[in-house]
Amino acid sequence: MMVDKDAIAVFMPILAYETSKFRKQMTKVIETPLREIKEQEKGTESLLLQAYLRKESQSPMHCRRTLDQFSYYMLDTTESRDRDQVIYRWGRKKLKKEKKTGDAPLLMVDQLWFWVLQDGTLITSFPNTWDDESPYSLKTTLNQDMRNKEGNNKRKLIGSVDDLLHWIIRHSVDFLRREGPSDIKFQVAFQSSINNIADQEAEQFKSFKDITTTLNKKDLREEQKSEEIEKLFKLHVETRLLIEIKDIQDELNIVSSVLGQQKEILENLYKLCSPNENTGVDSNVTENSNPKTFSGVELIADNQIDEPDSRNKVNQKSVLHHDGLKEREKRKEKVKVHFPDERFKETEMDIPVLRNPSLIDDNLAIVKSNIRVVDDMIAYAKQVHTSITDLLDLKQRQANAWEARFSREGSQQSQRQGNIMLVFTLVTIVFVS
Repeated sequence: MMVDKDAIAVFMPILAYETSKFRKQMTKVIETPLREIKEQEKGTESLLLQAYLRKESQSPMHCRRTLDQFSYYMLDTTESRDRDQVIYRWGRKKLKKEKKTGDAPLLMVDQLWFWVLQDGTLITSFPNTWDDESPYSLKTTLNQDMRNKEGNNKRKLIGSVDDLLHWIIRHSVDFLRREGPSDIKFQVAFQSSINNIADQEAEQFKSFKDITTTLNKKDLREEQKSEEIEKLFKLHVETRLLIEIKDIQDELNIVSSVLGQQKEILENLYKLCSPNENTGVDSNVTENSNPKTFSGVELIADNQIDEPDSRNKVNQKSVLHHDGLKEREKRKEKVKVHFPDERFKETEMDIPVLRNPSLIDDNLAIVKSNIRVVDDMIAYAKQVHTSITDLLDLKQRQANAWEARFSREGSQQSQRQGNIMLVFTLVTIVFVS
């Protein structure tokens, strides 16, 4: 007989980086797992993917996802979207002079999984970058912080499972302070991209103002009038800016969704760590407990008997399902809560409660700070979006108004010329007769 001990299992989306070059290599391995991997492409991640994605393999694999794959999981492919990420375009321009465009960063959405067992054992899992030793990976960040403890007075010594768990969570959610490939940061790239679009919009508005000033001159020739009106009908720059700012808004909304899920999951974890603070979870749970559901958090108290023929059966609790399947109606990571069954009435088992909720509160503060930063950028991008649409509307209305005015003036002039021709004809007829 084997009895599974109680545990807390948490699955939380986290933001990460990858280079464009390595993302392409990862995609190639996923799409063609049976092909022979080149020597220069071999690595831990490529061999892992190839092993799990072969036809004979029955084990599921949760692959790394790009920002758009996380959000638009219903699409057959997001390749064109992945090649057009905001941070990629910004990084590509920055690295173009150095001819290192392959090192331009992409935003990824990974998952942090961890299980806290009743005996204090902590099991964690998260995907690594394609290059095992890349300086922008979460694994490298954790290793560096661990090794640099002697010269780092900010971090407390790890003395419990709470300390270890929340140290990992802190580095996982503190994404805005981490540098990506080529030392590019998320906030700098997005803020600069919005500023650049705002500057270009201001230039286009100034150009529009100059055109209207020129058209109001009385001594303007007809050719000049036509040229200036034609400029009002040229909207390609504003249209391009509108597309770019909409891309930025879309990606910021996806990032905001990830941060919102992090906040919800950590809040639910805080409830589990504070059972006596009217959170709805008792510190002791017996066999009569009712199932509860927490977004991203699973209480496991599922006890099973090892039967002779159970070795060849698939244990459904060990199967990790891809959360991007089309049948999912929501993107939130939701799992069920299981409690002891009737076979273990005589066994009273306690929920494994983490004892230091203040550490979760610290990590929640980081997530909330990130949300405020992203919300500020979303508001700024919305303001720029409104300015561009207003400029487009203004230029179109002005172009139509000036065109109607000059058409009317041209019609009046044609009428005057017609009247002159009529008078001339009548005079000619009089003289001839």
